[in-house]
Amino acid sequence: MIRVTLASNAIHLEAARRLRDGLAPGGGVLEVLLWEPRRFALTAADRRRWPLRLPARPLSYLLLLPWALLGLVSELRLSHLCGVGRALRLLARQARGLCLLDDGLDQYRSLPRVIDPQAFPAGTPCWLFSDVPSFRADWCRRFACRELGPLYRPPSAPERAALRASLQPGLSGAAVLLIDAPGLERL
Repeated sequence: MIRVTLASNAIHLEAARRLRDGLAPGGGVLEVLLWEPRRFALTAADRRRWPLRLPARPLSYLLLLPWALLGLVSELRLSHLCGVGRALRLLARQARGLCLLDDGLDQYRSLPRVIDPQAFPAGTPCWLFSDVPSFRADWCRRFACRELGPLYRPPSAPERAALRASLQPGLSGAAVLLIDAPGLERL
């Protein structure tokens, strides 16, 4: 069997890493990573995780399509189907199972920007980062939400103490600010 993971940005890649490293192990499954080389770079560890990597291009989807038509694509992990081409849509229809990966901040928006919740069957597994699960939008209830843990690990006690010591007088603490800006990781 073949599991295909589509990582269009660094958020998808981090979700895929966590799944590949043990949250959803898949013994005996050939893992294929479709990724966007112009948007982010893979680490040496990523190349070991996914020895079979293809650029996320229509030709790559077409190369995988015969395997999907034969019923050999057991799962397709992706973040959305908005704005994708026919080849990926066909691959998604032919895959035995679909799994959604967190796409950044959409889980906190009352109207998501890149996912059409109605495009996926109710109960579709959806792996989300759990920084603030109590603020998830209502549309997330349509899916079988599973936790990836926080996107950014909380600072350790020594890191918090060093941060407090570095704050200007009058500031009480630190928080995490997530910025949803394409291309930001290049900066």
